Amino acid sequence: MKILLIHPPLENLLTVGIPSLVEKRGFNPSMGILYVAAYSAQNTDHTVDVLDAPLEGVGYDKLEQIIREREPDIVGISTLTFSLIDSVKTAKIVKKVSKSIPVVFGGIHVSLFPIETISLEEVDYAVVGEGEITFAELIKNIGNTERLKTVKGLLFKENGRIIDTGPRPLIEDLDRFPFPARRLTSFQNFYSLNKKTLATTMITSRGCPYNCLFCIRPRFGRKFRSRSPQNVVNELKECLSMGIGEFFIYDDIFTISRQRVLDICDKIIDEGLEVEWSVMTRVDRIDREMIKKMKRAGCTRIRYGIESGTTEILKVLRKGITLEQVREAFRITKAEGISTVAYFMIGAPTETKQQIMETIRMARELNAAYTNFSIVTLYPGTDLYSLGLKRGILERDCWRDFSKNPRPNFQLPLWEEKFTRHELIKIQSSAYSSVYFRPSYIARKLSKISTWKGLREIIRLGFKLIRSWIASHNLL
Repeated sequence: MKILLIHPPLENLLTVGIPSLVEKRGFNPSMGILYVAAYSAQNTDHTVDVLDAPLEGVGYDKLEQIIREREPDIVGISTLTFSLIDSVKTAKIVKKVSKSIPVVFGGIHVSLFPIETISLEEVDYAVVGEGEITFAELIKNIGNTERLKTVKGLLFKENGRIIDTGPRPLIEDLDRFPFPARRLTSFQNFYSLNKKTLATTMITSRGCPYNCLFCIRPRFGRKFRSRSPQNVVNELKECLSMGIGEFFIYDDIFTISRQRVLDICDKIIDEGLEVEWSVMTRVDRIDREMIKKMKRAGCTRIRYGIESGTTEILKVLRKGITLEQVREAFRITKAEGISTVAYFMIGAPTETKQQIMETIRMARELNAAYTNFSIVTLYPGTDLYSLGLKRGILERDCWRDFSKNPRPNFQLPLWEEKFTRHELIKIQSSAYSSVYFRPSYIARKLSKISTWKGLREIIRLGFKLIRSWIASHNLL
């Protein structure tokens, strides 16, 4: 059978406030479907193909034709809550091509709302949790209902009833998985904005042991599971053989295991791999020796989740860090010549205007290469969302309603207790302006641009920020 895995066109994303304006990195592959594709190709007799629509530049005007040309027997669609409208729209197109093609949804949204997902008319199967093994077992046994009932992590319909096979345990040995099937996509489109080398995303671990109020990760298990250092380095070498030399490591927290980080770095150095890579982590999970070693091994950028510039709001968000740890982490990272990205949030429960201004002052003080201000959003499956329902900030379970009936006019729920939605967007815009319109920042960014593409992108982002500021202040 022919299996087609689709990352849908992202033309109906749910957003709030000013869209991401900073640290644009070009196109990145969808790691989820590439892992599923690689495992299914290795462990079944089926032919597996991938259509990463955003990467390929495929919109809805071309999608139906491409599906017809590839003639799939089964279609799997990656499904995130923020792109649910696009996932459903893609499924409708598949059913237009042929009602007999089984459609499988998988992804974080499915795990949050499994019943709502399988109840959608266009969905035949729903994969819950980590999907590599479940999807492979599904396509091996599709058509045999009794066998499908033994496949953990699966929901499907039988004679009008929903069959739920129960959860699949978390996968402990991540080294068992083949590397993501990048060659099934146009990996030549994985570009780096200011560099000539190709770039890609990479995942070296799963799970986060922390319990932040706003984060969905605790819902999927807090156990940290990691790939071995040699396995990570082997993937780097495979990518290098494809001409890919820059890596955005998307682990929740790359530096959870200090020794593993040091071991990965040592192997990169010992094998003489010429790679550049960036990570996300916490300010309390780094030290000078680690940062020095990461720099030697090719780490060029670290993204730190800070969230607030006040101790009080950090406690509200259950962040578990101190402002001194924030300052020290940035001092160490900058001293070793690694670029920094700072992530902040505004509009948290109990947060006042004065506290938001303290956060903006902290952002200016840290002076990161890039700074991101997001508006605190009540994401499904988070303790913050449950708290919003309990305290009456939200009148109803709006995410469940949306999952039953995805609609374009849905507004992401915010914590509108002290500030209205419009006020939060206006504050967000002012925060960006306060950081990015500083003459010293502009001069620093311009001095580091090495390509015409980079210059065009900086100019584009500058105009975008100006337009967003004008719009948020009701001047358009």
